[in-house]
Amino acid sequence: MDLLQEFYLISLDVFCEVGYAKDDNELTAWLSLLATNTYEDAELLCQKYPWMEGIFAEISEYVHNPEETI
Repeated sequence: MDLLQEFYLISLDVFCEVGYAKDDNELTAWLSLLATNTYEDAELLCQKYPWMEGIFAEISEYVHNPEETI
């Protein structure tokens, strides 16, 4: 079966340990979002990338209303 897409596997723990997480671009922002573990990390991301506030607001709604995710 031929697929037209390309897939990349990225180890998020290695991403956080290596200096890539210090770059300021959209890809780094998305990978940092996926690697976020604490509320403090989320706050820092929102300060660095203000466009992520809406994403975190939506995620927090799912945390408070998990039945909506199903």
